[in-house]
Amino acid sequence: MRKIFCFLICLLIATATFSACVSDDAKIGNLHGETQAKYADLSKQANAMMKETITVPVPPSTSVSCPNEAESQSLNEFQETFNAPEGPLCAQMLEMQRQLQLLGAEPSYEREAALMDRLGQKALALIKEYGQDVEKVPAIAMVAIKTAADIELLGSDQYGRSADLTKAISVMYENAIEELFAMLVDEHDYGTVHTILETARASLLLSDTSGVDTDEIINRLQKALHFELTINYYYEQTGNHRWVEQAVFDVEAVFEGSEIGNISGSGSGSMLSFIWDDEPELSVTAPDFPVQAVFTKFNPCDATVELRLTPFHPLTETLHTDGESMDWPLLKTSWEVAFTENLQEDGFYRF
Repeated sequence: MRKIFCFLICLLIATATFSACVSDDAKIGNLHGETQAKYADLSKQANAMMKETITVPVPPSTSVSCPNEAESQSLNEFQETFNAPEGPLCAQMLEMQRQLQLLGAEPSYEREAALMDRLGQKALALIKEYGQDVEKVPAIAMVAIKTAADIELLGSDQYGRSADLTKAISVMYENAIEELFAMLVDEHDYGTVHTILETARASLLLSDTSGVDTDEIINRLQKALHFELTINYYYEQTGNHRWVEQAVFDVEAVFEGSEIGNISGSGSGSMLSFIWDDEPELSVTAPDFPVQAVFTKFNPCDATVELRLTPFHPLTETLHTDGESMDWPLLKTSWEVAFTENLQEDGFYRF
């Protein structure tokens, strides 16, 4: 009797398990059918879209020297505009493919690859139509680089569209450099210096056939960032003692070593004049003195810069009166007192 009872229990368990399996298989089958139907509908949309003429949106113009937050928003909006409708549709189809794969189906990405290829064609058309406008290059490059990466990630680039895109972006960057130099040299837009360097680097990274010559770029930048610096220092002491000092020398940008990014130079300064109203017959002479100036933390967008300057005074001064001469280092003393808080450990004064 106990054996019969055990047999019945086992039979009930087996029946219940079989029923559960049948039920789960039915649910999976229904889910597979629903997902397949959704994918089929998306495929119809993709097929219809592929027959439409490719049109490109107008990219926004943005600053190539001093971008701001508002421009970042316009770039994000343009990314969405450019991607539509191919990008969102492709994303939906890939999600359906993922679900079908979990349900046991073998994925095929032929339609998704076609959509991404169409997006690649759109990016190439965008470069061809608007790539000559340097202020539109940032927006174009943003969407084109992302498109090339997405095509590569999908792994079904039958026509080599990703490679075509990266090469076209590289050429666009290379061509933009001339316009950027014009802005730097003719308009004195020093915010373009960083952009020129980044544009040249991007062009070289994107294509091994880029015509960008980094040595030439650096030489042109050094010529453009070569200035004549004039420093005037006026000092007046109680009793109507007045001194005028001046230094004029060349400074230029540094593109190597620990001082990279600075603008520096050296020369000599001199005391131009000394006047004592109460004792006009007195005179002061002083030898020329060495001067070094370094501009650091130059931010053209904020119009800020930091100047590091060696002591700006002669090493000695001589007062001449009644046929006699005496050491009279007032400029040195006044400088050291006035700018004590500016003195740095390296001997430079920071302003």
